[in-house]
Amino acid sequence: MAYAPLAKKVKKLEAQEKAEKEAAAKAKREQEKQAAEAKKEAEAARKAAEKQAAAASSASDSNTDDSADTSSNQRGDMNTADSQKIVGNVNSKIYHVPGQAGYPMNSSNAVYFNSEEEAQRAGYRRAKR
Repeated sequence: MAYAPLAKKVKKLEAQEKAEKEAAAKAKREQEKQAAEAKKEAEAARKAAEKQAAAASSASDSNTDDSADTSSNQRGDMNTADSQKIVGNVNSKIYHVPGQAGYPMNSSNAVYFNSEEEAQRAGYRRAKR
């Protein structure tokens, strides 16, 4: 008879232990599920970022290409004849003085001088026309 109350306690403890193990297993499964979802979300975010970076790079490349096409179509955004200063072209090392026939060139290539001597000392030569 003394055995019956102890057996009840043992069964109760075993039931509690089983319930705790099941709860722990369920919690572990839930945690693994959340980790898997977080991993999927991170992967999706990484792919989206890569896609966005590729699109930005592509847009940047196309903008660069467009500006190159535009500059070649326009043949420059300034004309050396319009300048009231001595203007040289950094690429050709040729300078133009006011009153000379000019030509279109990109303002980013323009170098301005105060005198012809200054231009010649910098290694530029006077335009022939």
